[in-house]
Amino acid sequence: MGWLSDRFGRKVVLLAGIFGVIIATIIQATATTYAQFVVSRLVVGAAGMLVVQPAPMLIAELSYPVHRGRYTSAFWTMYYLGAILASWTTFGTQSIASNMSWRIPTILQAGFPLVQLTGYYFLPESPRWLIANDRKDEAHEILARFHAAGDRSSPLVVREMSEIVDTIEMEKEAQGTGWGALIATPGNRKRLFIVICLGTFAQWNGIGVVSYYLTLVLNSVGVTDPFMQTLINGLLQ
Repeated sequence: MGWLSDRFGRKVVLLAGIFGVIIATIIQATATTYAQFVVSRLVVGAAGMLVVQPAPMLIAELSYPVHRGRYTSAFWTMYYLGAILASWTTFGTQSIASNMSWRIPTILQAGFPLVQLTGYYFLPESPRWLIANDRKDEAHEILARFHAAGDRSSPLVVREMSEIVDTIEMEKEAQGTGWGALIATPGNRKRLFIVICLGTFAQWNGIGVVSYYLTLVLNSVGVTDPFMQTLINGLLQ
């Protein structure tokens, strides 16, 4: 995802993800076989990554400096907003005596992507990506428009342009560093260990297991009523 965002731009990858989720929703909502349902879940999972990866980058790279931390933090809380809406929608539809009980929550998957799509036209490209691709004038214009009310000579805009250019130059110089650098020094080995542990622990701390296999977990302890299962799912979120 990172390579795609750097190669084609944040906006293109984001748009591909939005369309991917919408297409996957259509495949899933019209599913008549288990295989079609499973394939749609694979597509929505892959397309979701095309949204999740460039979106926070765009937020960070477009935000006014003092707002950047707040906006990027707010982005990650949206996962829980989506989880809450999804779980309680499922709770509300579980009593419908037809396959609409799962088709309605499925269709609603496309809700937020459609909201993103309506605002996509007004979304500027990342100034950082533009500068990295020798389009400094466009980047300068975007920063001036959104950070200085159009004043291209603003000290803030000038400083931001300088910082982005310097950072990109440093990254280019560091490109010659190979994977061996990860274990080249005791400090780097310690950092690598921390990174691996963090990723592993995040997946195995129990939250993921409960979220993905909640039905099986509840079945194993005798809670098999759909009403109670969807209620517990909603309360967990």
